[in-house]
Amino acid sequence: MGSPSAGWYPDPQEGGAQRWWDGQRWTEAVRRVAGAQAPGPPEPAVGSQQGSRGGLRGVPWDVLAVGLLFAAVVGALVGWFVSGLGEQPVDPVAPPRSGSDDVGGGGQGSVAAQAARAAGVPISAGGGHTCGLEADGTPVCWGEDRHGIASPPEAVRLTAISAGKAHTYGLGVDGTPVCWGSDHHGQASPPAGLRLGARPGG
Repeated sequence: MGSPSAGWYPDPQEGGAQRWWDGQRWTEAVRRVAGAQAPGPPEPAVGSQQGSRGGLRGVPWDVLAVGLLFAAVVGALVGWFVSGLGEQPVDPVAPPRSGSDDVGGGGQGSVAAQAARAAGVPISAGGGHTCGLEADGTPVCWGEDRHGIASPPEAVRLTAISAGKAHTYGLGVDGTPVCWGSDHHGQASPPAGLRLGARPGG
């Protein structure tokens, strides 16, 4: 396509004027045009503003980004919560748990405890600890020791022992109940002077 023919055209350098085009280049000849408006910037193409700001169907990109970030965080939290359901902490020193954790019989349904009792050995498995009696009646406990449940009093001799979920009970040779462990509700503080039974011949 050839160059425009010679003539007066709107001046590309000065608004409200015309400049002579000689057919190949602009000349120095300029004339004022009455009522002419200064050339303005070209009109933007349809959708150009929306293209710089609009996202999916006109939604701004920053709104889309925030929405996606929020969805990702919520999804991660839900996944973390669901994956943690049903998981229980494992105590590596606790005996296998089976049977009831009720006070006085906590976990005593375990195979080891049943076998020991069947053999006449005074032993009791609690929620996370186990206690037994030596031949002279000295209590010995091991496992979880929260609230001192696996730390029996010193210099006591017992005829029976029962490990619960959060406390342990024993029966002294004179029938005095001996308790240790959690005492939030006074469950490990028997009344003074209480005698529950006596060792035969004791």
